Amino acid sequence: MPSPVREAVHLVTADTSTAQLETLRALLTETRITSRQTVLLLGAGSSQCGIPITRVHVPLSSKALRTHALSRVLRKHRLFDGQDPTIVHAWSLAAATWIPRVHRVATLVQIDPDADLRPSSTSHMRPEVLAGRRIVCPTAAARQDLLRHGIPADRCTVIHPSVDDAALDAAQRGSVRQRLGLADDHIAIAALPPVSRSSGAFTAAWAALLLEKVLPNVRLLIPAGGCGDRRVRELIEACRHEWMVRLAPPEMDLSGWLAAADIAACLPAGHTSLASVAWAMASGCPLVTTDVPALTGVLRDGHNAWLCQPNDPQDAARRMLEAIENRQQSDRQVAAARAEARELFSRPRMIAQYQQTYADIIADRSPQSAQLPAEAIA
Repeated sequence: MPSPVREAVHLVTADTSTAQLETLRALLTETRITSRQTVLLLGAGSSQCGIPITRVHVPLSSKALRTHALSRVLRKHRLFDGQDPTIVHAWSLAAATWIPRVHRVATLVQIDPDADLRPSSTSHMRPEVLAGRRIVCPTAAARQDLLRHGIPADRCTVIHPSVDDAALDAAQRGSVRQRLGLADDHIAIAALPPVSRSSGAFTAAWAALLLEKVLPNVRLLIPAGGCGDRRVRELIEACRHEWMVRLAPPEMDLSGWLAAADIAACLPAGHTSLASVAWAMASGCPLVTTDVPALTGVLRDGHNAWLCQPNDPQDAARRMLEAIENRQQSDRQVAAARAEARELFSRPRMIAQYQQTYADIIADRSPQSAQLPAEAIA
């Protein structure tokens, strides 16, 4: 079925997450979504998205100036020329604040995995930002939070990220481990990206340090970069265990990271992206994760993952040890996780969901309500 959308205009900011950008890259390769797609980088800074972008910049942090600047750019893209409709897809709540409210633009807002979903004057989660707009949530737990804050259920859609099976198949475990300096008998515990305060990387590092007291051949794999990288490094240095840590080269992708791992750890205390967890499930790497709603929507203890309590390094280390020592149970859970990942996180499924969501947004918008007053874009 051909898409009813003529063009999709994607709005990103310098701090748009890597997981969001990976999904955006997948959409940009799909002609089924729309015949033309444009990416606009809003505000200062740079984006490592690796795709052609057009910058929309304003000299001052003023909402009026932001919306005025974006309106002018959207007009250049003939958003309001009376032809087939255009979707404006904001890839974060921050990006959504740039969109003019004087008219009803066909808008989709992508919720950040780490977004603060409590409405307040200091956050982007304000009624005027999301009013009347369709929303894509990263998890069912995030959707439930939005419903509790009064967002209508028919405006919130959960779309899971996708996994590139070809990249996982191409990753060579032996060569990646050799590159990271891992011996055959080393047990590699990989903290899943991103490394941030909310991702649980610090708890994963702490748990690996505890586990090393029982299994001296344990090694900790830490992803490159991230706002929590320094905190993790300081913990390792304070314990004088730099020798057990392997840092990922910046160019190493997640498929290579998982190929080297014997255990994948994702230990957030609250909301988190499912992107890295999806890749871990599909890779066949045993998973140790926290028992939080963001993850238990797709993971169950003893079925496809080993679950532990949030903010509890001892419990995390205990479950890591169980995953290592009980290989038969781990193998059963890995098989279940891989089978479920093929369905939940397939790229065709994700593309079809975005295509349907775009079509639903266009169907909701009447041509009369989409007209932008001339004074708003002068």
